[in-house]
Amino acid sequence: RQPVVMPVAQTYGEASERLLNGDVPFASLPPSLYVRAKAQSEDVRIVAVKIHGESWGSDAVLLASEKSGIESVADVRGHRICYTDPESTTSYVLPRAKLRAAGIDPDRDISQAHVSGNHLQLLKDIIDGKCDFGGTFMDNFTNARLKNVPTSRLNLVTKTGRTPHDAICAGPGATDEE
Repeated sequence: RQPVVMPVAQTYGEASERLLNGDVPFASLPPSLYVRAKAQSEDVRIVAVKIHGESWGSDAVLLASEKSGIESVADVRGHRICYTDPESTTSYVLPRAKLRAAGIDPDRDISQAHVSGNHLQLLKDIIDGKCDFGGTFMDNFTNARLKNVPTSRLNLVTKTGRTPHDAICAGPGATDEE
């Protein structure tokens, strides 16, 4: 066994950039970002996939503040959305696809977008009124109460899709010894 040190990046984009530049040999990337990193370098490869609770994937969900009046996807028009990070599959890619499928343009029909920075903060931002709704993964929603986030103040609007968990990727700078 050999310990692996994985510094925490401030954004998904930073993690990918550091991996591609060879600054770090490994990075944890969400599915959509792995696809983009792989397109930039054939040397990016998956070495492990995260498993949570014996599951290989996550349900992505759209949540709304109980005060927002949002009960369905059709109700989000004119409201404010929170994203964790524009590189997030469950918070950005899947919610935007779900909105488009419902005939809602996320760039024109949403009054304001706010970037929360991480999934737990997104829940807090919805509850605190920084936005009216946002996307995350189901485990974040169901486990946030363990971190004293009052999730009973959120409504589950809809499932936006299912995605594999993040992949641990080796980049161009990784060696077989690492």
